[in-house]
Amino acid sequence: MGVADPGHRDAVKLMTVHSAKGLEWRAVVLPFLSSGVFPSSTPRPRWERTAAVVPVPLRGDAAALPRLTSWDRAARDAYAQAHREHQLQEERRLAYVAVTRAKEIVVASGHWWGRTQKNPRGPSPFLATLAHERDNELDTGRSWSVGPEPGAVNPLLRHRPATPFPGRLDEPVLTRRRAVADDVRRALEGEPAPPDPVGLDLAELDAEIDTLVAEARTGVGDGVPVDLPRSLSVTTAVRVRTEPERLARELARPVPRRPSAEARLGTRFHAFVESRFGQQQLIDPDELPGRADSGIHDDADLRALMVAFGSGPFAERRPYALEAPFQLVLAGRVVRGRIDAVYRRPDGGFDVVDWKTSRHADADATQLAVYRLAWAELSDLPLDLVHAQFCYVRTGVVVEPTGLPDRAGLEALLGVSCRPAGPPASSPAPPPPSR
Repeated sequence: MGVADPGHRDAVKLMTVHSAKGLEWRAVVLPFLSSGVFPSSTPRPRWERTAAVVPVPLRGDAAALPRLTSWDRAARDAYAQAHREHQLQEERRLAYVAVTRAKEIVVASGHWWGRTQKNPRGPSPFLATLAHERDNELDTGRSWSVGPEPGAVNPLLRHRPATPFPGRLDEPVLTRRRAVADDVRRALEGEPAPPDPVGLDLAELDAEIDTLVAEARTGVGDGVPVDLPRSLSVTTAVRVRTEPERLARELARPVPRRPSAEARLGTRFHAFVESRFGQQQLIDPDELPGRADSGIHDDADLRALMVAFGSGPFAERRPYALEAPFQLVLAGRVVRGRIDAVYRRPDGGFDVVDWKTSRHADADATQLAVYRLAWAELSDLPLDLVHAQFCYVRTGVVVEPTGLPDRAGLEALLGVSCRPAGPPASSPAPPPPSR
């Protein structure tokens, strides 16, 4: 669920202050208003010291930023001080944003001790400002804990056991490996082997050599394991089966996607279907599915698709829902997507349909399996009451694959066979029928 989506009753949303801009809740909780945390005591990089920072004179907002007037020491010191003051002012604006997200209640807190630092922190200037507010409409009740005594030790560190690094060596293993190394060196140099190599027999030496060779092969292997992200789209979930190596390369070294005219035309086709049945939604174009499959070359091709849809099998069939969003937890990963269309069946079940606008009738059925499972769980229906179909718009051919995997099969596809804890799906209830 996005940060701007309405939450369920008694839901709590966790986010940064930047993400909360423009939003509002009945109550807002602001932790970590501690000295050195918010506002941060870490200085931001400056352009004259860090090559990755855009020089202020080249920025569009240069007029609102501190400027370095010359390169002498006094000017540089003055610029550093102005930079710190500007950073504090930006953090103050951010604190204002955080406080004003609340309709009724703001709960602000700080702490004396963090998890790792040796010196106490105490309240930040922002927390002190809130605590001393005397507005009649603001509840100024506050509770301050007594600060630590001078020289006090962080209680979180007092009971934390020390861990030596690097860890203690395994002396018997080390002795055997040194013996093997000595034997190899003598063999390479043509020296005779000692009569009793530190009490080791040949079988034990061979086992140690096998272990060393296995370790060496592991360290120089060509394969690099790549983990799937914890949250992924349906398209990515399908690619786990259809093109795992290419997906792994993209995950290991992500690059920006090129703008696609076909994707925009595919989005326009989806908008056309929505407008045809009067079910237009406020959806960002990038959220609409089918962009990778669009296969629409130009406006003329798009118009031909619209005509084909108007004479196809779903031209007059009233949809139960269009662009139905869902979130499905599979193998501990959140799979998000939108179902192109959902239709009610006479037997009380549903048909979930995915439009295919490409010229190739070779779509992977894993996508439909995800859609079918998502709608069944969101509608609280047995899986066999939900049918999944591809509709190839250009030809009007409807394909309903058989043998679609269930939840266990889809989780096995994503690398985990056990069912995750908690509810299987998390998403709003299915939309009501169209009127």
